[in-house]
Amino acid sequence: FLRALILLLVLCFFEPPVWCHKYAKEHAWHFMDGSSMCRSPHHTKMELGGLPIVPLGYSLILEGLLLVCVCSCLAREFFLKTMCPEGYATLRREHLPVVMIVAGIAVADYFIYVLGMTSPFRVAHLARLMMLWAWPRARAVTQAAVKV
Repeated sequence: FLRALILLLVLCFFEPPVWCHKYAKEHAWHFMDGSSMCRSPHHTKMELGGLPIVPLGYSLILEGLLLVCVCSCLAREFFLKTMCPEGYATLRREHLPVVMIVAGIAVADYFIYVLGMTSPFRVAHLARLMMLWAWPRARAVTQAAVKV
């Protein structure tokens, strides 16, 4: 679960921005420099932090596979919680229903985007961060940062 979630967060840095997908669809399978893949509304080149951009097709396939991994882990945890509550208590995940809802929102966002590809806004990045917060160590870090 955690490895797939961290890979989803790392993917945020290397996937094409949503506002640039109109141009990224034309080159969905070609590796290109980010400044030539994404253009401003005035058709000028833009610098995207100097990071390489994964083509849109590959990033969508990778996102789908990682979402399958996350959802399968959450489903196993849910069945563990219902079948063996003693074993589930060692996982220390108090927020499993919330994480399952957020994962469902991420999957719905993914399918809406893949089937329509017209939305100028995606909630995938927010859902990824919310699922990370459900990890007890990440939650402890954020609570410690608030106390400082």
